[in-house]
Amino acid sequence: KLRRQLESRLAALTRQELQASARAAVASEQRLAGQQGSPRTVAVMPLRFIGRDTTLQPLERGIAELITIDLSRSHLLTVVERARLQALLDEIALQQSGQADSTTGVRAGRLIQAGRIVNGQIAQNANRLRIDAAIVNTQTASLAGGAASENTLEQVFTMEKTLVLQLFDSLRVPLTTAERTAIEQRPTRSLQAFLAYSRGLRLEDQGRYEEASRTFGDAARIDPSFTQAKQKSAAAQAAALGVAATPAAVESNLTGTTEGTITTQSVQGEAPASNGSSENSAGNTANAVNPSASGNATGDAGLGAPAPPTKDALAAATGNEGALRSAIITIILRLPTGQ
Repeated sequence: KLRRQLESRLAALTRQELQASARAAVASEQRLAGQQGSPRTVAVMPLRFIGRDTTLQPLERGIAELITIDLSRSHLLTVVERARLQALLDEIALQQSGQADSTTGVRAGRLIQAGRIVNGQIAQNANRLRIDAAIVNTQTASLAGGAASENTLEQVFTMEKTLVLQLFDSLRVPLTTAERTAIEQRPTRSLQAFLAYSRGLRLEDQGRYEEASRTFGDAARIDPSFTQAKQKSAAAQAAALGVAATPAAVESNLTGTTEGTITTQSVQGEAPASNGSSENSAGNTANAVNPSASGNATGDAGLGAPAPPTKDALAAATGNEGALRSAIITIILRLPTGQ
């Protein structure tokens, strides 16, 4: 229970950090607006749905998410993570009293130091969809390329793949064979599961984490192989719990537990001897709560290649890239006696 509380608290703190970073970017807008973002740094905005069937509206975020993931397959692009972009869009909306206009995307792109943004719309015509995407130069607000794809609703995943490959061509980004293979992968083949997943994204963006977790869970139940939905459900649940997991609540739950006893003894300089079990080692516990790069490198083999490091264009622009989060940990080593 304690470990789960700590994991949840970390998830909540991460979201608070994104919000603080967004506020700092808006506050530094005049300075950031004068800095030209790299054309290889791309932010994908939520798309706009036009059609009668409102049950398809969540595709605005779902398809944008797929585009974001597929563009990030290229080692030549830095793609702004969705959560960071959404935090900035929320802050801009707050500054504009909730009103967004046609310049919001370009403004967000400049603030997040993306040289290009991808925006567009999904148009429904009976059982057919058309996706139009535009690549916009954030420095000049001019069109720098685009893509379009049209097909039946059931072929929505094929449409997205076609669109992404056109976007790579417009961005003049060549793909390796391995990258093309990765792009062809589909998180699910179930339209209903993907619609549920898309609804979960919208709820997550609204800060309704409990509902988002349940909706992602619905997507995973429709398609048990939809791993991405399972991960999102767990992350949203952690975010919901993290809001309530205050430091006082964590301390309260330490009372009467083995961890609480160890903490008390450590404060008093009487930490118990280690039993040598790797399962209860400090390193193991720390990596379980907040996995480290070294922990991942020495973990089980055969789980796939490690994800590429996340590049944060906004943090670099505001001088916070690589900034370390610090804490004080007291480690007490009891020396053997009689030697």
